[in-house]
Amino acid sequence: MYRYVTIFNKVNSYGEFSYSNKDIAGWSGFDPSKVSRFLNGRTNIPTSDFFKLLDCMPTRFQQCYWEALIGNKDKQWRSLIAKASASEIQEILVAISERWAALNGDQKLDFQSQQEKVPA
Repeated sequence: MYRYVTIFNKVNSYGEFSYSNKDIAGWSGFDPSKVSRFLNGRTNIPTSDFFKLLDCMPTRFQQCYWEALIGNKDKQWRSLIAKASASEIQEILVAISERWAALNGDQKLDFQSQQEKVPA
């Protein structure tokens, strides 16, 4: 559990975050002293409680946490795109446009109905 807490605290120290233990306790519903003792490394909590704590955090915080935990050492996605067929690239572009629209609150972009499918 030490590694998870260390990464949680590291992400929380990024400039865009810096949430107080009181904020985290309020969002999670856990006792503030329990959150403080856990995040300061003085006590452990069950893994299920840690995931509840993480789940209450803002989405961007969660993304940064998982990126820090898993890491992104070699940008594997670049090599996958380089090997992709035309139809796979089309799928990737549609997925990216849909994700972009979702993040920006726009309606789903439907390129497939507007253009011919790219041959495989």
